[in-house]
Amino acid sequence: MNYQTRNGEQVGDLIHYIDYTPEQPQDYIGVLVNYDGFADMYVVICEGQVTEWYAWQCKVVSCK
Repeated sequence: MNYQTRNGEQVGDLIHYIDYTPEQPQDYIGVLVNYDGFADMYVVICEGQVTEWYAWQCKVVSCK
């Protein structure tokens, strides 16, 4: 099974995401658990919940 995503990110990498929708932007770090290539979204675990982030809005901050 190949766990690589669009730019070589792998399951277990730490992903950084900034939510600009509130008045004060919020930073989030999540653990990559899957990648949806059709929607170009990362599936991550962040703050104890599984969530999806658009891949183009994220950057890898730590690799396995």
